Amino acid sequence: MKEYLKPARAVLVICALATSAPVRAQDATSPPPNMPFRYGLGYERFQENCAQCHGPSLGGTDEGPPLLHQFYVPSHHGDAAFYRAIQAGSKQHHWNFGDMPPVAGVDENEARTIVEFVRWFQQESGLF
Repeated sequence: MKEYLKPARAVLVICALATSAPVRAQDATSPPPNMPFRYGLGYERFQENCAQCHGPSLGGTDEGPPLLHQFYVPSHHGDAAFYRAIQAGSKQHHWNFGDMPPVAGVDENEARTIVEFVRWFQQESGLF
């Protein structure tokens, strides 16, 4: 390459990098990239109140089961089961994690946003 073209090339590379979209890996605390705005509050409340046991991406942890599972589709566990589990806890029945305690501090409206987010994520994941 001719010596007088090297500075121009460097400027083009810097400009291209500065104007490109930032690239980052999808991490556990990032919302799904295609999540509609209306599920944002439910996503936040899920992360705050449910992710420790059910996983930030609903995949479960060593403390609780995955919600991305056929056991939790609407035809097996309807929305009412989710509301009851949030408000009153749930007896162990499909998994060996022990009983789920009630989720303290989550009101009815917050529970609704969590359930709506979970259902959207399940559907996006192809469960139903």
